[in-house]
Amino acid sequence: MVVSHYPFFSTGFSEINYTDSEESAALIRLFDRHKVRLVLSGHTHKKYMRTIGSTNNVVGEAARVEDSGQKAIRVKINGTSVTTEDFDLP
Repeated sequence: MVVSHYPFFSTGFSEINYTDSEESAALIRLFDRHKVRLVLSGHTHKKYMRTIGSTNNVVGEAARVEDSGQKAIRVKINGTSVTTEDFDLP
């Protein structure tokens, strides 16, 4: 598993977007070579999940000032299936 504040692969919603670059190809090769199954990141204000190469990328939605309470994402891995579930922290 790899964890990063900024998403390596974004939908363009972030100021960092390696999706169509040499850096992207290098990361995909690196993650595939080391059998990285999951990359968790945040920062953006949009939650999404996508598979690139053989790695599942989960990007959590950043908290907004107007949100009351703290939120989290539970990531479940079952074989090759990855699902997410939002929940409130106490």
